[in-house]
Amino acid sequence: MNKRMYIVIFSLLVVFLASGCQAGSSKKGYIREDIDSYGKVAWKEDIETRVEKQGKIYPVIDFTSVHDAIEAAIEEGGGTVYFPPGTYSIEKPIVLDLPDGVKITLLGETNGHCILRGEKDIEGPVVLVLSEGVNLGNLVFQTYSQEHPAVLVKGDGTKIYKCYFQGMNVRNLESTAIVAASNVTVVSCTFSNVNTDAYTLEITKFPDKEAKNIYVIDFFLNGEFNGFVITSDDENGCPENVLIQRGVFLNYSTEQLTIKSVKNLMVDNNMLDQSAMYCITMVPVYKGIDNVTIKENYIAASYRFGELKDTTAILVDGTKDSKITNVLVKNNMIAYSINGMVVKGSNYTDSKVVDNVFQSTLSHGLKIEEAINLTIQRNSFKPDASSVGLQIDKQNDKSIVKDNF
Repeated sequence: MNKRMYIVIFSLLVVFLASGCQAGSSKKGYIREDIDSYGKVAWKEDIETRVEKQGKIYPVIDFTSVHDAIEAAIEEGGGTVYFPPGTYSIEKPIVLDLPDGVKITLLGETNGHCILRGEKDIEGPVVLVLSEGVNLGNLVFQTYSQEHPAVLVKGDGTKIYKCYFQGMNVRNLESTAIVAASNVTVVSCTFSNVNTDAYTLEITKFPDKEAKNIYVIDFFLNGEFNGFVITSDDENGCPENVLIQRGVFLNYSTEQLTIKSVKNLMVDNNMLDQSAMYCITMVPVYKGIDNVTIKENYIAASYRFGELKDTTAILVDGTKDSKITNVLVKNNMIAYSINGMVVKGSNYTDSKVVDNVFQSTLSHGLKIEEAINLTIQRNSFKPDASSVGLQIDKQNDKSIVKDNF
């Protein structure tokens, strides 16, 4: 057998083997058995997440319903429930209350269009996480309910990656997604709501459990709705150790980031732009607001710039009974708003506004009604010609105001 014949036989063998592999895989359609991970994000210091396939894969199209696939995975000790691209009608909540030691991942196809649609009459969230060991990835959560969120997380350690949360009912005032647990990571997600008065993400503390170490990173909002709210349903406690980082707020309803009750919050390297009224609002309730750092952000309430009265990049409401203390506002670009930062009342104390640039503000760069133990230092004010850069109506002798220009 000559050399040329060997080459022909070898080529035919390669074609045969390749076609055989393709035929074998085609029986499974677009179900992928090679899923090994869906994302790795490294953050500052030691905050890191990697969400991986867990155990056996349970494709939902192999079962009569999404709930059956999840129940099978739980009964067999955990695994990955895989959603091929498509829309899945959810008429009753997916409740993830796992036995001890069981872990489960709900995973859509990478770059697929995998929608879990909560129908109008659903009696609860589309997904309710009650226990540890849950990961959610590459999924779209829609709620058409008139009163429930798309996702409610009460299970500690939940990891959410590359998901889209959509509120689809204009009568539903509930937040699109709610996190009320500890050690939760929400990474590379998108949020929206058709109700202009609803929030898209609510971070809160319920009376029955802690809510600590919550990290929301690399997210995107765009549309006419309110953004995130950090609050508490417990008058004796609040969320603690919260990070809001590297996000894009382009929602243009009244509020972009609303802070009501929290201890230890970092708002870092975000763009808050195009708000119709306020970008960052501090309105304290219950235990109040303590130890907040807002640094290295671009903040501009610039939607219809100059047309809407009193648009303010940062509004601090110190008129409430609850206090706002130990807030550091540093190294931010605060621009293109009627007001850059406004502090009302006397319950904003022991705080610093330093090293910021206040630019192109039409009324005030920084306006403070009463400065109590405040440091206002090394800020640059570049207001419009008819605007006031810095105005402090009243201050106590422990306040420091210097080196501003």
